[in-house]
Amino acid sequence: MCQKLKELKCSFKALNRQRFSHISDRAQQAVAALKQVQLDLHDNPRNLELRSKVDKLTKESRFLSEAERQFYVQITKSTYLMNCDKGTELFHAIAKRNAKRRFIATVHKADGSLTTSQSQVEDEFMGYFKGLLGRDSLFDDIDPMVLDSCPKVSVQQAQNLIKMVSRQEIKVALDGIGEDKAPGLDGYTSCFFKKARHIIGNDFCEAVEEFFRLSSLLKQVNHSAIALIPKSSHVSTVQDYRLISCCNVTYK
Repeated sequence: MCQKLKELKCSFKALNRQRFSHISDRAQQAVAALKQVQLDLHDNPRNLELRSKVDKLTKESRFLSEAERQFYVQITKSTYLMNCDKGTELFHAIAKRNAKRRFIATVHKADGSLTTSQSQVEDEFMGYFKGLLGRDSLFDDIDPMVLDSCPKVSVQQAQNLIKMVSRQEIKVALDGIGEDKAPGLDGYTSCFFKKARHIIGNDFCEAVEEFFRLSSLLKQVNHSAIALIPKSSHVSTVQDYRLISCCNVTYK
């Protein structure tokens, strides 16, 4: 499935160039064409061909206008865009502000001093979060008497814990992932898998079932992008950031 998804990206890129390149110009052209046909229909209201053109151009202009809006929303990632002109100073100010937000120039070290380079910033974050995630260490063996004194699951419950997942359970898990969630490194959101369920559903389920059968994940699936999200508008230490992992939908 991973190989198929990788090959599919070439087709998506070609489709994007064909249908959505120069989206602003195409949206304006569609609106202008619709207005012209509406004027022609106003002069000749009984013309069935013009009526058909109006319906067609109305759908096309709405589709392109919505595609244009989504394009700019993705760039700015701001709700302010819903109420502003995409060519105003506000739009460019928001885009510049978001670019600055993604850059961490300096942080305070554990001793209170400031970092002086990007490598030191990286070292501070790596050291702090590695400490949170834990480290390798030796543990004492578990005392069997302690286990015997604890409540135990029944044989049926134990069998349910290790049985193969059903395709209905996979479907429920997929439907529970929000369509507006950030995609993983493969670029595919849960919306893609839901909309294309009739095409890719069998491959998707087989990939999930293979993990439970072999207890192994491909490297293409078992990796994620980690984003650092500031907890407030004034951040100065690594503790002021929280981690968010953008995992592939198959991994989820």
